[in-house]
Amino acid sequence: MKQLRGRLHPPFFPFFNGRWELIPPEEFNASDGTPLGVAFAFNLTRVRNPQWKFAEGNVLIKCRFYYTPVTEVIEDVSYTVQRAEMKMDFVITEWKWNIDVLIQVIEELNEEYGMDLPLPNVERAGLALWLDLTSFNATGTEGILEIGEGAESVDEATSLKESITEMIEASQHLIETMEEGYEELEEGREEIQEELAAGNPDWVDIQEQILEMIDDSIEDVIEELKEDQMTINETLSTIQEIVEPETYEQIEANISGILASVDSVVGRLEALNGTLNDLLEVEEVATFNYNLSSLAVDYQQALVDLRTAVTTGLQDLYQRLMDMGEKIAQKAKASRMKIRDRLVDIKEDLSLGQERPLDVSVRLGRLLKIGFATENTTLAGWFQFVNFTRLTYPDGENTTAP
Repeated sequence: MKQLRGRLHPPFFPFFNGRWELIPPEEFNASDGTPLGVAFAFNLTRVRNPQWKFAEGNVLIKCRFYYTPVTEVIEDVSYTVQRAEMKMDFVITEWKWNIDVLIQVIEELNEEYGMDLPLPNVERAGLALWLDLTSFNATGTEGILEIGEGAESVDEATSLKESITEMIEASQHLIETMEEGYEELEEGREEIQEELAAGNPDWVDIQEQILEMIDDSIEDVIEELKEDQMTINETLSTIQEIVEPETYEQIEANISGILASVDSVVGRLEALNGTLNDLLEVEEVATFNYNLSSLAVDYQQALVDLRTAVTTGLQDLYQRLMDMGEKIAQKAKASRMKIRDRLVDIKEDLSLGQERPLDVSVRLGRLLKIGFATENTTLAGWFQFVNFTRLTYPDGENTTAP
């Protein structure tokens, strides 16, 4: 199962989990040379999770800002982009499908063990695009984002947001790493103690399992914890260069406990590493069982202590960011929607009268989440959603789909 998990990528890839490189704006023209607008793009150049490595360089967000109305026709689908509107295309040039991995695993199980497990239907596999939008009136918001008072440019503000996000993710990943290490340790412990309980244990096999536990639950975990700790320190350095000293001191105070806890946990894991190595020389069942069980308890306590430190450290930081998010959301206003050709005023209670209510919620990093009841919808005259996908197969065949 561990190998299978390593071959599958997560089901959801948030925009902020990758580093996007801006392809600079340039003017584009019609076939007769008439300028039509300005085009730019965002290219996914780096991902944090190695399971998404295949997506690097293969995901592109293409944007076109038009000077004049243009009607585009692709296959049997046509739509018009008006003057001063921007068209965005989400382009994927290569993708790793989890269903392919599952099919391969099932085929291997069927062949190796004579099983007859049914294969999943590949036609049910697909991708979905999730968009979070906000209509934001920035008038009178000067000074709201105290955390960014030191930012002197858009680039600095963007870097600040990315650094805070990366710091939070790295802190949360500390817990995930320890939890995975503990699961591996528990699986190995249970297997070994079952073999010991059965009598006449194969000590060579047990020693191999101990060595595997050292690799998976100790050494690999220590390496990942140190990498996350380094990431947190790097993001703190970036934040220090941007924000006011008082703000940085508050952030550092929230995070310092996490960094200290990592040092403590790494030291405890190194001690447990020595205990596991000592077990390689033990072939007395009672002593082996006692030491192995004690080791598992110590590992679990280290996990609990780290989880407590991370939760406590991030809690105040979350609250500070949430307070600022609520202040910003109070300034956000969506007053009118265009549904197909009909303009609809949005009431103070954020409903559309006889229409379905807007799904609106204030969240950290997601100021207003708005869900639409129709496939092709325009928000405040800015966003039009066209339910259209163009597929190009390896053999060059092109098809269209919803």
